[in-house]
Amino acid sequence: MEVIITSTLFTFRDPIHERHLLTCPEIIPMKRIFYSAVFACSLLLSQQPLQAASPDPAALKAQHDLVKGAAIYNSTCAVCHNNGIMGAPKPGDKVAWSARVAGGFAPVLANSIKGFKGMPARGGKQSLTDAQIADAVAFMVTKSL
Repeated sequence: MEVIITSTLFTFRDPIHERHLLTCPEIIPMKRIFYSAVFACSLLLSQQPLQAASPDPAALKAQHDLVKGAAIYNSTCAVCHNNGIMGAPKPGDKVAWSARVAGGFAPVLANSIKGFKGMPARGGKQSLTDAQIADAVAFMVTKSL
């Protein structure tokens, strides 16, 4: 911030006294007001966390192969997710899934790939690709929104 103000004020020179406006006594009070305004704006912006939008089921259907996702879900994920083992959200449970997807699809997918709480990475099937995991997660999410 100091750099921006300094470079801006150094571009303007006092033609009478041949000095940079940064050193003019008349500018110092204006600098204080400017700094206060910038501080207030940055404080205000820091109070508002950025949130990703909840995924759109139509967009997920367009971006992922839900037929393959259903097959992967049935062969790998259903063992835990159908029964809610260790808190695994059941497909179709809007309340459980709404909290998980509130931050967007990407964090849910990342948790599925890396593992989350009691769920092993890639649902315990390491041979699954990221795209296959994404299809299975998209299948569960679209059933739940």
